[in-house]
Amino acid sequence: MKSLALFLSYAVLLSSVARAAEVVSFNLGAKNRPNVQAVHGISQGPKFEKGWDSHMPDGRNRAAKDWTSGFKRAAVPSVRVHGMGCVDMDHLWRPSTYAGFDPKDTSNYDWTISDECLRNVYDNPSLSDLKSASIRFGHSRAKVADYPSFCQGPDDVDIFAEVCVAIIDRYLNVKGYPVRDFSVWNEPSGGIEHSDYAFYCKGPDDYAAMYIAVWNKAKAKFGNRIRIGAALGLDDFSRTVVAQLKASNVGMDFVDHHSYPNTPSAIPYQVHVKPGGYNMEDIMAEGGFSKTTPIILGEWSRSIGLNYALDGPGASFIAASLIYIDDMGLQRSGGVHNVEQAYLFSSQKVWDGLKPDAPDLNAATVLNWWRDMVGRPAMPSTGGRMPTATTNDELAVLMAGPKAEGKDSNDALALIAHYEADKQKPSRVLPTTGLPFDLQVNLEGIPWQDFKWTQYAKAPKAASLVEVASGKGKGPKVTLGLKMNRNSFSTLRVENAKPSSGGLLGLGLTGIKLKIAIGAAAGVVAILIGVALKCTVFRRPRSAKAGPVPTTLGFFMSELKHEGGEDDESLQTFNPIVQT
Repeated sequence: MKSLALFLSYAVLLSSVARAAEVVSFNLGAKNRPNVQAVHGISQGPKFEKGWDSHMPDGRNRAAKDWTSGFKRAAVPSVRVHGMGCVDMDHLWRPSTYAGFDPKDTSNYDWTISDECLRNVYDNPSLSDLKSASIRFGHSRAKVADYPSFCQGPDDVDIFAEVCVAIIDRYLNVKGYPVRDFSVWNEPSGGIEHSDYAFYCKGPDDYAAMYIAVWNKAKAKFGNRIRIGAALGLDDFSRTVVAQLKASNVGMDFVDHHSYPNTPSAIPYQVHVKPGGYNMEDIMAEGGFSKTTPIILGEWSRSIGLNYALDGPGASFIAASLIYIDDMGLQRSGGVHNVEQAYLFSSQKVWDGLKPDAPDLNAATVLNWWRDMVGRPAMPSTGGRMPTATTNDELAVLMAGPKAEGKDSNDALALIAHYEADKQKPSRVLPTTGLPFDLQVNLEGIPWQDFKWTQYAKAPKAASLVEVASGKGKGPKVTLGLKMNRNSFSTLRVENAKPSSGGLLGLGLTGIKLKIAIGAAAGVVAILIGVALKCTVFRRPRSAKAGPVPTTLGFFMSELKHEGGEDDESLQTFNPIVQT
């Protein structure tokens, strides 16, 4: 705590650096708001066994890893299996090519590794929140720099498509797993990565033919029980593919798009902002598909050149990006956009799977907080901003309000992230956590007469949140004067200072249930009174004077009055930094 306080305050020694306060506002009183979504999927995991990557270049992921504990802490909702031997043609399809081989011959398959991998997803009692796996058809060792022959794709797309059908059948019907999403190949477009590192060496016509073969055969057998998606980038390759699919009357259930930008705001820029028809939505619309065709970010993180998101500023990058991704969901955007899920790359960048209990790395600090925001209403906010022609930094903000009832009905959670890339070399210079700046947070519509608040920040050189400021207040509005560091994120919890004990007499009864309980209680009281009176009359001598009614009802009412309680005197002394 002391080290973080020093970390946040050392700017007083550098008074020459001036910066206007950032001002953000949240309205906790808004009604009928869409919920924050569980868009914190993970690429790869939750386990990796030794030998699964035997097909990859020497030295890659040789040791077994287990990220199960980290997945559980963050309540990871979905995983994309790719690059670790899981449902990978390199392992499960014994022949190295397709032409001339029978896809119905069971001896051509080895399901060992893929079965083990998906068992970790669908038959894992430790991960009740992990609901699905997104599966990529193709070969991991297709990168041209390492395996120039594999990047040529299948030599017979019809047999390849039959193998894909066999994979779906095994896990959907034989195993009974609720598998749904299947994308065709990994990053076929040279526009996703530099051409020397492309995973597909043929042109868009060849990719379209492969996709069409998979679509036709898979949809003919499984219909709408499954979804087939195309892997697309922001380039002419992808525009040609989309046009050919439309011309062939072939559908696209979703787009599998990958994003490794230098700044968080580049993710929405790629999805719907980039001009000239080179954002994902425009490419879809130009090709005759709906702009709201579901988009799945099959891989995303900070630029590979910036070491993904392993450091503190990387965690802030993840925080801001999750806010933008959630904002592009179908419900959150009011039907304008449709980013359904995003798979952060990757498990080994988020948790240390080589150690027991998979200790959290920096990005996990964000995911653990996001877990608690999911399912709560996203409250209206102002103050978030993206880079402009004159500024190179951005601020992303999100407030998840209280739920209508239950354990999450007595607090609201905010996430505030600042990020700034290097102007001259944004893809090569790692940003560093910068000086503190003033942060003014305006809260209105606070639903509790008495409330308390706590600000948290990520501890320096540690993957944990620690308290940096707190206070108490009254009334529906308050202005908080806080501080946070550049290239960092803060979280804020606002909570009911006097939560009830869970409803009537601590029974957790609210709303209609409370009315029913009160009625039932009244009935019980009446019976008890009647019994008490009868007993009293029965035992009272004829000469005795009528005494008071037995105290059963009086005791019940005194308990109700006591539950209301008196004002906490300690709250009277609260003096927030600024209060309106």
